[in-house]
Amino acid sequence: MSDELVLGGVGVNAVAQAREQREVIKRAPLEAKAAEKAAARDVKSQEAIQKKAAAEHARVAAEIAKQDAEEKEAWERARKQKLLDTIEAYRQRFTTLKQRNKVSSKSTLDELEDEVHYIELQLGSATNQSSVGGLILIAVTTGIEQGSKYWNPLALDLTGLAAVTKDNIPQFQPIIDELQIKYGASLYSSPEMRLAMALGTLVITVHQANTDPTARAALQKANQPAKPPPGSKDL
Repeated sequence: MSDELVLGGVGVNAVAQAREQREVIKRAPLEAKAAEKAAARDVKSQEAIQKKAAAEHARVAAEIAKQDAEEKEAWERARKQKLLDTIEAYRQRFTTLKQRNKVSSKSTLDELEDEVHYIELQLGSATNQSSVGGLILIAVTTGIEQGSKYWNPLALDLTGLAAVTKDNIPQFQPIIDELQIKYGASLYSSPEMRLAMALGTLVITVHQANTDPTARAALQKANQPAKPPPGSKDL
């Protein structure tokens, strides 16, 4: 009797386990589908987060680009206005300046800068004693005059050479211009450099006149331009 009960109990347990296994097998596809749906929701959520972050990044980049463009435009407007004012001031002060570009508020920044450069080139290479070529010639003759006091193997009296050169710059200027054209040299210098060269030559000349009686006398005689030698026009 007891053996039959035991066997009966084993049979019941086996049936229960089999039923439970069948339930597990039935639930497995449903659980797998549920897991897939959850994973898909997670993927969509991550993609949504990434898309949102990318959209925010693009928005910030667009704002920065817009701000940079506005700042650049404002700088260009200010720069163009400054160049226009500079060109106008140059033309009012120096009425003989030539014009390369017809500039206006509609001109590009490159056109305005090119026009200012052209004006500065004309002023820096003007055919007068304030041109850089003339100033270089005066500076060279001043150096030769001063250097002859310390080294003069030919025993030349060069007192007043720089003053005479300065008074006769118009006669040398065509030669300077010809050399510039021949060798393609650009003798432009900034107004600061031209002023420094002119002041340096002036200081040396005044010092020489105040300390050397011979130089003072030579400077007094150098008021009249030097006469070219006969037949020099045929050279």
